[in-house]
Parts: sequence; structure tokens; C-alpha cells
Amino acid sequence: MIRCCLCGADLGEHDGYVRGSISGEVIELGKSPKSTGQKNSWEGVAFCLKHFQAIPLNIADNLALIAKKRMIDNE
Repeated sequence: MIRCCLCGADLGEHDGYVRGSISGEVIELGKSPKSTGQKNSWEGVAFCLKHFQAIPLNIADNLALIAKKRMIDNE
């Protein structure tokens, strides 16, 4: 049984799912994000289509929040 790596849903019950590889770098949040040097990677992961479709929106939301915080910090 294949499960979504984000929510644990049984992907066999879905119309489809996304297979891929996720790798990322751990970021320490403080005054400004900086890399910690740690690397994480998971090969052959699968996740729900709804998560895949949400990625662009989440990226846009994150960028808007960062821009808003920078404007507040510069006032």
C-alpha cells in the first residue's frame, strides 16, 4: 500500500498521485534564514495530488509573508 508522505492517506484509493524525490536543506529561522548545513533527502516518495497542487500557492504565500515582514522591519 502506498501512502502519502505528507498526510498518510492511502493513495490506492485516489484517482492519482505524484511520485517524486524530495530533498531539502534544513533552515534555521532567526533574524534571517541561514542554512544549518544539514541535508535531508527521501527518494521515491509519493504524495496526494491536492498537496502537489498546493505547492505554488504555498510558495506564493511564503514569499508574500517574507515581503510583508521585511516591510515591517524596515519601518
